[in-house]
Amino acid sequence: MRKRVLACDLSLSSPAFAVMEFDTVSAEETQMYIKHLSHVKTNNKKVHGHRFTQISDHLQEIVDEYPPNYVVFEKGFSKFHNVTHTLQRVVGVAIHKLYENEVDTIVEITPTTVKKAITGNGKAKKDQVARDLKNFVGDIEYKTDDESDAVAVALTFALQKGWI
Repeated sequence: MRKRVLACDLSLSSPAFAVMEFDTVSAEETQMYIKHLSHVKTNNKKVHGHRFTQISDHLQEIVDEYPPNYVVFEKGFSKFHNVTHTLQRVVGVAIHKLYENEVDTIVEITPTTVKKAITGNGKAKKDQVARDLKNFVGDIEYKTDDESDAVAVALTFALQKGWI
């Protein structure tokens, strides 16, 4: 049975998205495919509304082409509350867009959980996560750390579900 996961590493400046499919071939084998990988580089000189619209429009294109069975966000936070507030607005835009597309269940996974699942170390750096992803999906050139994070979120979800 094939399952499609849309994983999001959300931010205002460069949110990233990965669509992965997991196809259970047998009790011992699951094939994985990265169907889509992208990010949106928003212009920090534009007002937030413009940047939110860019993110929303990009997410709509992805959902149109790859309707997900599951949606997973990396849970975001910052020690600076104004950054956290902005991030939560981006999350709100994404949730609204997904809800418009009849997606009403979103799973959130903490960065520590993702890092531990991929590297074995919950405090691993982004470059270590990207390197260790090769063990799962081979050698992929990611345009940003955010793209590799989105793939890591999808894989962590699949590991939690027992698909891989």
